[in-house]
Amino acid sequence: MLPPLKMERSMSMDESLKYMIILQHIEKYKEYETDYTCRLMAKYFSKKNFYGGNIFDEKATIDSETILSSRWPSTRSFADPVHAFEHPSNGGSCI
Repeated sequence: MLPPLKMERSMSMDESLKYMIILQHIEKYKEYETDYTCRLMAKYFSKKNFYGGNIFDEKATIDSETILSSRWPSTRSFADPVHAFEHPSNGGSCI
């Protein structure tokens, strides 16, 4: 004859409330993480600058592989959007 199985004690009201709060925090974290991922993808991998323009100047196809190129670094508009596309011939002075 097998011994009777132990039943887990039921959670008290405080424990169940803490458990529900933890679950809510996990859901919020997942939602924020998803939103953050979408923002990063849109910012760095959308091929657009802050003003909606295309960041690439030329498109070349070599051996059925497309290569997009730009005269400016792709992260320049994100680092300093005010001075991002100024012409570098400002007399050699540093800002």
